[in-house]
Amino acid sequence: MNANVDFQISGKSFSVVIPNYNHGNYIAESLEAILNQSAKAKEIVVIDDGSTDDSIRIIEQIAQSESSIKLVRN
Repeated sequence: MNANVDFQISGKSFSVVIPNYNHGNYIAESLEAILNQSAKAKEIVVIDDGSTDDSIRIIEQIAQSESSIKLVRN
């Protein structure tokens, strides 16, 4: 199976939704990976389900410099 997928998104907009619960160890890496894609998401919505770790701080810190990131806290 070929892991390389080539697709066109010209003229289209899309959103990325990330569920989060206590993934402070991984959320920065996930957001950076999405932000570094050649096809840019119109918005990146992180849905947090009451995290008790440092997830919120990390997401808010990255969102300060990236207006496409929106945090929704449950």
